[in-house]
Amino acid sequence: MRITRIRLRDYRGVREREVQLLPTGVTVIAGPNEVGKSSLAEALDVLFDYYDTSTSKDVKAVQPVGRDVGAEIEADIECGAYRFTYAKRFHRGRQTILTLSTPTAETLVGREAHDRVQEILAEAMDVDLWKALRVQQGRGIDQPPLDGMASLAGALDRAAGEGASALGDAGERELTLLERAREEYLRYWTPTGREGAALKERAAALTAARGGVEHLERELGSAEQDALRSAELDALIAGQRRLAAAAGEEAARLSAALRSVEDLTGEVERLRLAVDVARGELSIAEERRQERGRLCTALERAEHRVKELAESGAGLAPQMEAAEACVDARSRARETAEADRQAGRRLVDERRRDLETLRALTDLGALRERRRRAAEALDRAAAAQERLAAATVDEAALERIRELHHSVEAKSAALAAQLPTLEIRAEALASLEVDSAARDFAPGESARWSVDRLLTLAVPGLIEIRIDPGAELEELAAEVSAKRQELARRCGEVGVDGLAGAEEAFEARRETEIALAQAHSEASRQLSGAEIAELDAQIAEASACLPASGAALPADAAAGQALVAEAEALCAQSEAALKAADAALADAEAAQRSAREVLLEHDAAQAGAEHEAQETGDALEEARRALPDDALDLAVHDGRIRVEAAVAAHQQALARLGAAQPDRVRAQTEAAAQAASAATRALRESEDERRDVQARLDVRGGEGLFESLASARSLLEHAERAAADLSAAADAARLLHTTLEACREEAQRAYAGPLRQKIVEMGRVVFGHSFDVDLADDLSVARRTLHGERLPFEQLSVGAREQLSLIARLACALLVSPDGGVPLLLDDTLGYSDDQRVSAMHEVVRLAGERCQVVILTCHPDRYRAIAGAALIDLG
Repeated sequence: MRITRIRLRDYRGVREREVQLLPTGVTVIAGPNEVGKSSLAEALDVLFDYYDTSTSKDVKAVQPVGRDVGAEIEADIECGAYRFTYAKRFHRGRQTILTLSTPTAETLVGREAHDRVQEILAEAMDVDLWKALRVQQGRGIDQPPLDGMASLAGALDRAAGEGASALGDAGERELTLLERAREEYLRYWTPTGREGAALKERAAALTAARGGVEHLERELGSAEQDALRSAELDALIAGQRRLAAAAGEEAARLSAALRSVEDLTGEVERLRLAVDVARGELSIAEERRQERGRLCTALERAEHRVKELAESGAGLAPQMEAAEACVDARSRARETAEADRQAGRRLVDERRRDLETLRALTDLGALRERRRRAAEALDRAAAAQERLAAATVDEAALERIRELHHSVEAKSAALAAQLPTLEIRAEALASLEVDSAARDFAPGESARWSVDRLLTLAVPGLIEIRIDPGAELEELAAEVSAKRQELARRCGEVGVDGLAGAEEAFEARRETEIALAQAHSEASRQLSGAEIAELDAQIAEASACLPASGAALPADAAAGQALVAEAEALCAQSEAALKAADAALADAEAAQRSAREVLLEHDAAQAGAEHEAQETGDALEEARRALPDDALDLAVHDGRIRVEAAVAAHQQALARLGAAQPDRVRAQTEAAAQAASAATRALRESEDERRDVQARLDVRGGEGLFESLASARSLLEHAERAAADLSAAADAARLLHTTLEACREEAQRAYAGPLRQKIVEMGRVVFGHSFDVDLADDLSVARRTLHGERLPFEQLSVGAREQLSLIARLACALLVSPDGGVPLLLDDTLGYSDDQRVSAMHEVVRLAGERCQVVILTCHPDRYRAIAGAALIDLG
């Protein structure tokens, strides 16, 4: 297949694009990102794969964003014996049109056209190989999937020769033998050579038989051991019972001793609590006696403080009266300063109002002047507009009259240059008729005519002469006459008598337009975006705001500003005097507050001291009524005696507890209990084990272990013979399969030889003469050899993998090209290759282009300019 033309319209971001491709050779389509290069390759898939009614996401994705239009794709195709144009429109106004030119002319539409193209492609092209060889953007290092490509297989068969196509020409019998050998092999082995289900089942059966024999042998040995163990357990249990009884008796004796120790411990704790209680009561009594002493001391201090405060407060009242008198005097001075400040402010306000009135009168005059000038400009504009409306000669009319005038002059000059001229001169008195009009000539008189039509001259009664200028000159004269008439008509329409009048009228129109523009500009400048009515309203508003009184105003703004400054200076002086009065008043008030605070603090302190003395005396009196001082001393003495007695009793109890050795008794009791528990547990475990052993013996006694063991050994012998037979059959199947596979691989190597030879031939252009490759069963490059070093494809650098993948595609395209081939679309390839390898790849691509159609899509055109004979299409 060859693609000779592609046209896109309203496809993604492409409004319209059409490219012509070389049917054989290299076409480089270059352009910046997002210009639509990849869309050309993508559009072919959408064109071939989807109906125009498809709602696939791939089809939806190609509609332009934000535009309700249908994406269009059109291509000219050569495929085998077919030449056709195939076009589709999606999304809006859907349609499909197929126009076949060869082998027979035919036009199909809709689904019928789509299905017919699919039939042609299936008949004349390997679509799978075409898509496999394509390099999509960002996928240049991937090898093409070539296994199973029909057209490549056929090309390799023909290139390899008779009997070398992987048993492809070996006949039905050989193929059946290989398939049957593989089926027999797979009965026993997996495709990877591991044991299959049959071998695993037989091995499992053999293992199970051996396990059964071993299990029965173990069961029989276990029964014999259980019989011996049962006798041992009988003797062991008898001894354990005696030990358990003795341990129980010792544990009971020690438990009684432990209870006596715990009783003595409780008595010690009770006596310790009694000591704590006696000490607490003594502490309370001593604290009450200390509190009684503190109350006495506090009462003495409070009474002394009251006496001191009474003496110090005698001189505070006169100080307070002097401070209040000072505050009254300074307050009156401040009121006087405040009145002066108010008067000064009123004067400043009056002077400022006078100045504002003066400024308002000035602004009002300026506003009235603007209004006058604006009105005059609008009047001039209206007059100019009237003159402009009356002007009939505009630029178009002048240009038309000028063209007609020049045309008349040119054609008249041409006519005058070609017309014959007739000149008559009378020698004597004569009479002549010119076109039947009499004309008398005096002796020596002459006349001249330009002959632009048939002219008749006659001497009545003697001779008639006809002068014909010819049809061409008559037509030219008629054309000149028509042009003159049209010129006169045009001039008459605009009221002028010729080109000069028209130019004069047009110049007057231009002057009117300039005057109109100047008037509009002046009016706009004066109005500043407002209207006359708005200016009138502003004038009325400003007039209304003027003061109605006829008070005398300053002579000008400078005089008014001087009066304002004078008033502000006087006001500032009154402000300063007021601030000084405020400061003096504040100082007096601060002194008054200080004296008041001192007096209040003294009164509060004296009241507090008196209150404290009263409360302390009341508290002491109440405490003595509740418990006199001598009773409190007696309570402290009795408390000390009770503490001493309680401490002595507690010490005696501690001595008795120490003599009883409580820790030793507890340890012995715990050890005896553990020994009794261990003896009981050991006895129980032995009895449980004896029951289990006896149960196993009872069960095995009825199972017939000897008969079961003999039967299991017989089954084992049968399983071993069956496993040996199956293993022999599996080994024979593997040997046959391995032999036939070796033969098939040898044929496969011969089958893949032409492709490998073509890859090596093209690869040596890039890598040198030491280059070689090994192909895998799926025809992909498995290993590369260079300078004797053999590396798997996956271990090569990204650039080398990219170059090998492209060489493999070019080699496949060359092999299938004799059958029509497929176009090779390469989008954004060689991006990982260095400059030296890229130059070598140019030659490889050129060689492929000699027999194939190669289309390269790139945003780096300089990368491919060196390909000889390549056609460059710049989309930028």
